[in-house]
Amino acid sequence: MVNLKVLLLSVLCMSVLANNNIRNWTTKDGVVLRGEVINVDIETGDVILRIDENEERSFEITKLSDEDQHYLDKWIRIEHDLVEIVIESGGEYDQVLTDGDYPTDLYIYYPSAFENSEETLPALILFSPSGNGKQYLKNYVQASEANSVIVISCGTFRNSRNKKLGKEFLARYKEVLAFITENINFDKERLFIGGTSGGAMRAFNYSYLVPANYKGVFSNGGWLGGKDFYSKNYPDHLRVAIVNGDADKGANHWVKSDIEVLKKHKAIVKEFYFKGGHQLQPPEVATQALAWLIQAE
Repeated sequence: MVNLKVLLLSVLCMSVLANNNIRNWTTKDGVVLRGEVINVDIETGDVILRIDENEERSFEITKLSDEDQHYLDKWIRIEHDLVEIVIESGGEYDQVLTDGDYPTDLYIYYPSAFENSEETLPALILFSPSGNGKQYLKNYVQASEANSVIVISCGTFRNSRNKKLGKEFLARYKEVLAFITENINFDKERLFIGGTSGGAMRAFNYSYLVPANYKGVFSNGGWLGGKDFYSKNYPDHLRVAIVNGDADKGANHWVKSDIEVLKKHKAIVKEFYFKGGHQLQPPEVATQALAWLIQAE
């Protein structure tokens, strides 16, 4: 059994907020509930779950199944790691739930320049391939802080071949973009979009499916999606940072042809390679690529 009470007490002053990882939870009595974590009380060792996307109920963590406790162990460690990175970097972390038909968690890092800057800062919307926006955000805090860019990592969106889910994700993103535009104070003339692997492909797709004043795309181990996507109406004059491992045979296979397509739309493209395969780039490479991406033409 995981000693979560000890772990909880070690996460000092940590606020664990909402996420939309809806799953089945089982009590020691065998009762199965469908819900998501809303809050963890550090002092009491209780977890608050939102059941069936409606009712909020509190449970003693030790009275949940061992599997649930392992899940919470991992979930809390992710939160703890993120809090430590944010404290070290000097900015602020926020987590918000969008409204509308498709509530979506957004995990946001505001660099330290945000509070005192006389000018609004650029923003980068990111998609992970797994849908774990909170964990994904950790990889961009350093780049965000170094370049004074607000980074918004989206939950829920994930790789899937399900066409119905794809349509739902598209509708969801329209709501997410509207929420970000209305509720987050950023430079509306400097909006960027990006992601890793299928998340980068999603960013390219949404750049033409959901029009906005996008200035560029951060593509880590991504591609346009193959030849079927070469005739799409991508925005003109994008800056595109291609950030790939030098041994990423899959993504690198498409680089040359993708660049040719993007340049037909007057894109400015720069390639950044690091030692590795199909994986996240090191923080220093993300910092370098983002610095180039946000440059004025």
